[in-house]
Amino acid sequence: MKNVLALELRKAFRNRSFLAVVLIGCVLSLLSAWMCLLQYGQDTYYFQLEADSGYLSNPMLEVESFYTYWIVMDSFTLFSSLLFYLLPLFATLPYAWSYCQERNRAYERNLVVRCGRYRYYFGKYIAAFLSGGLAVVLPVLLNILVMAMFLPARTPQVDYTIYYGVSYGDLFSAVFYTYPALYVLLRVLLIFLFGGLLAVFGMSVAYFTRNRVAVLVTPFFCCVALQVLGQALYSYMADSALLSPINFLGQSGDFSRPLWPALLEGGILLAGTLLLTWMRGRKHEIY
Repeated sequence: MKNVLALELRKAFRNRSFLAVVLIGCVLSLLSAWMCLLQYGQDTYYFQLEADSGYLSNPMLEVESFYTYWIVMDSFTLFSSLLFYLLPLFATLPYAWSYCQERNRAYERNLVVRCGRYRYYFGKYIAAFLSGGLAVVLPVLLNILVMAMFLPARTPQVDYTIYYGVSYGDLFSAVFYTYPALYVLLRVLLIFLFGGLLAVFGMSVAYFTRNRVAVLVTPFFCCVALQVLGQALYSYMADSALLSPINFLGQSGDFSRPLWPALLEGGILLAGTLLLTWMRGRKHEIY
């Protein structure tokens, strides 16, 4: 298993698709950081002018913080929204297509004969998961690094909830106002996990079709469908507005971000893709 996994990881991280997706994501991440830093500079400048003139008694320093402007909380720019909207595609483009390609070229048969069914399929599964997760989380980590270089990490104050967009019942809101660094870590981990799960979802589509385009776009269209469904059900159930990972992984505007959609959809994706991969290794006829 170790040799198979090492081979798959080399193929996953040493291909142009992975590098291209990470590069595009990093460009969007840096543009988001640049625009947010400009916004921060403008806000602090006017706060200082008002404070010097005696018109401002509360400069709200806690609001002007890293925790308000990093990419997950960025509601100021288009680039953050674009990054999270394209996240399902960024997750599948690096390596989710690999199994489909090897199946079409009959390369699957050679590897299954040499290393065994389960080693091949689960090696491919792990490589797809890691490549998808890293492809979407590396731009976020870059944004965190850049923003932390220029902005103070002031502890958020519950009095300014409307400025942070983290209210009671939101994702990990219990730790945001006490351990904000842990909150950032949890949000980054959630992005990594869903990037990986969407990648293996795309790979699982290849069990039913040989069309590479279908493998790449099916997770994206499923996320868009969940987004549309959530908006249609919003008048009946407010939490449904954020059914789609496109919404609950990033900034959601005025909507709250409950934890249950992430737990439910993450559990379904994990259990479903593992079961399909196990069945593929057990029953699939390669000849």
